Formats: sequence, C-alpha cells, structure tokens
Amino acid sequence: MDSVQAAKFITDRKSRDLIRKLEGLVSRHQASQLHRQVVIAGRVKTMNESIYYNVDKLHEAINSDSQIRFQYFQWNIAGEMELRRDGAWYQLSPWCLTWDDEYYYLVAYDAADDRIKHFRVDKMLRIAVTGEPRDGRQRFREFDVSHYTKGLFGMFGGERVTVSLEGENRMAGVLIDRFGKDIWIMPAGEGRFVARVEASVSPQFFGWIIGLGEGIRITAPESVVSQMREHVHRLNAQYLKGE
Repeated sequence: MDSVQAAKFITDRKSRDLIRKLEGLVSRHQASQLHRQVVIAGRVKTMNESIYYNVDKLHEAINSDSQIRFQYFQWNIAGEMELRRDGAWYQLSPWCLTWDDEYYYLVAYDAADDRIKHFRVDKMLRIAVTGEPRDGRQRFREFDVSHYTKGLFGMFGGERVTVSLEGENRMAGVLIDRFGKDIWIMPAGEGRFVARVEASVSPQFFGWIIGLGEGIRITAPESVVSQMREHVHRLNAQYLKGE
C-alpha cells in the first residue's frame, strides 16, 4: 500500500482502485487498520490514465520484437496536453522499460539518429505495434541501462562526458550515492579529493552541482567548466535583473 501510494506513475484513481483490491486480501479488521494509514490527496501523481495500457502495449512490442509508433506530449501553461514535434509520429525500436525517480521510461533505439533514447511512458500517446522488426540489436547489446540512467539527472538527456570534480572529503559519499562505488576517486590532500564521473551534461546536472554548495566544483574538461560559468552567469543575470 505504501508503494502504491508513493508511486508517481500511478494516478490517484488507479491508486485507490489498487488499494481497495489489496484490502480485499486481508480481514476487515486488518483492512481498516491499513486504510487509516493511507493518505493519497496532495501527492504529485501522473495525470495520464493510459499508463497501464501503455506499459502493456510496450511489453507486447518488446516480446514480439516489433517497432512502435506513438505521439509524445508535454504540458503547456494552461495544463493541457501539447504534442511535441507538432504532432509528428515517432517510430522507434523499444528495448526495455526502466523506473527512475518514480517514473516509468521507455529505452528505445532511434534508427534515424542511430541513438539510444528514453521517453516518459505516461507522456506517450496512441502507441501502436507496427509489426516491423526492431532495429539496433547490436547497439542495445553493447548498452548498459543501469550505467546510462546513473549518469542522467531527472532523466534529462545531454552529451555524455567524463567530468572531473574536486571536493571536500565530506562530499565523497554524495558522489558514491549518485554514481556508485566504482567511480574513480583519489585523495588530494588537506581534506580534499578528486574524482571522475560520467554524466549527461545538462542544466539539471549543473543545478545538482550548484545545490551541493561550496564543497565541490567541476575542474575538467574545459568545455564543461565553460558551460557551468555560462549557467552561473545566466542565473546571476536572471535574479539580479532590475536591482
């Protein structure tokens, strides 16, 4: 029940339906005790009811080794669905589903760009199994899903780069929690360390670094350091505007 309540990819209505079914597996007394602990109102939950059917359709495509077609949307300022690419259809080869930051994502191969990409499942519309054989088998065979998602921030894409960091020893645990124990990390003297991590460089990555405060900074490559400077200058201008 706690998992159902907390999962963002399940809507409020579906959460209540599932909780009622779970209550049916225990006695009335136990159900009443459990029910008192469940509070769903106010949680940020997905607004797309088709999530269940999307997951089923994607599993069907993966199991039948078939490509899919779908449309993809984003929410506009009026809280309405707005189709990406002016409603153009995406045609991709689905390879797996992953759950990150409490959302379901499809990991798929895009033959047109010769790239592995990811998509929020609850933002996919009108998914159709085409029956055409999937592409990208060799690319996906060489692909490490856990390694890929570990370097993403909020599942926002970006150029994947090996980034060098320098920080205070107290920040080492933060990097290990985020990237795993297999990262390269070495003492640098005077209570500091240097480390190298693979990350998808995006505004979300820079925001994560900024959020860690003075205890850590990017030192290489210069292209990423320059992007960070630009990001900081933009934020500075944005918040000092009019002062």
